[in-house]
Amino acid sequence: MVQLPVLVLDDGTALTQNVAILPYIADLAPEKSLFPPSGRLERVQAESWLSFIAADLHTAFATEYAWTLIWDRNSPEWENAQQFWKQRLNRRLKVLDDRLAHHDFIAGSNFTVIDAYALIVLNWAEPTGFSISSYENIVRYLKRLNERPAVQRVMEREGLSS
Repeated sequence: MVQLPVLVLDDGTALTQNVAILPYIADLAPEKSLFPPSGRLERVQAESWLSFIAADLHTAFATEYAWTLIWDRNSPEWENAQQFWKQRLNRRLKVLDDRLAHHDFIAGSNFTVIDAYALIVLNWAEPTGFSISSYENIVRYLKRLNERPAVQRVMEREGLSS
């Protein structure tokens, strides 16, 4: 099975998919509260939002890239695909924007691994040419995330501007 991302543990066990890897990593440091503890309703709700980022938002952005491999940007198919993609992405961003109207972070009041993942995915808007400026809650959320010292350190280390 070839999948990305993959996390290989010291014993050789390979974990794949963000929805498995991110809670696993968070559970290694429970004192950081990067994901709700097992056996709690908050955990299931967080898993639902993590799945939304992975299955709905991530794939919506990735679709645009895949289409660049299939169609010429000047073709009628490209125009139709772009219209479909923008409608699909707008529906998903509306869900997230509505959530962030009432919560500082996706899972509630605390930063979690879901927010780290969402930051990566939402940063794909600019290179795909999709403006998120009309989603005021998402814009404020990204500003909050980019102000976090850890995010600034990672962006600097990776040679990215935040």
